[in-house]
Amino acid sequence: TSVNEVVCHGIPSPKTILQSGDIINVDVTPILNSYYGDTSRTFIVGGEQATSQVAKNLVQCAKDALHEAILILNDSAGVTDIASTITQIAQQQGFSVVYDFVGHGIGKTFHEEPNIQHCYFTAKKQPTIKLPRGMTFTIEPMINQKGPQTRVLSDGWTAVTTDGGLSAQFEHTIAILPNGEVDILTLP
Repeated sequence: TSVNEVVCHGIPSPKTILQSGDIINVDVTPILNSYYGDTSRTFIVGGEQATSQVAKNLVQCAKDALHEAILILNDSAGVTDIASTITQIAQQQGFSVVYDFVGHGIGKTFHEEPNIQHCYFTAKKQPTIKLPRGMTFTIEPMINQKGPQTRVLSDGWTAVTTDGGLSAQFEHTIAILPNGEVDILTLP
């Protein structure tokens, strides 16, 4: 669970008491028949009426970025296309895309190749990676209220924004089927 300025890998603690208006990302990793899935969603504690307009906009931006990135997937799409879509949506709303953490291939192991960049400026520096039929991967944009920089806390795991701004994330596990159709494997 990642609360407010925690970008990802937040460690739940009974010392962390959620307040009305906080945002919290819940990241879940199911395993079914030896295959991994990975999904997350950001919630507003107390509902939309309990938080700031900036927090509402940030959460919606992260949700929209994931949705739009999924919509562009087809036989000719690549990682750069995903990153371009996400970056454009975030920048249009005055937010930034985290570049330190990425989506990933997924299957019988949790993290597999390739890395799925979400920030266009880092993706365009990588070799072109297409998304072939039969591939399973995650798209998990982390959108920050302020700058894209993160740092890992002394626990060696929890990542936070360096400027104290909020961070929101949505994630799905996606399969490109043999017929070229896109299947969102982690829909409820």
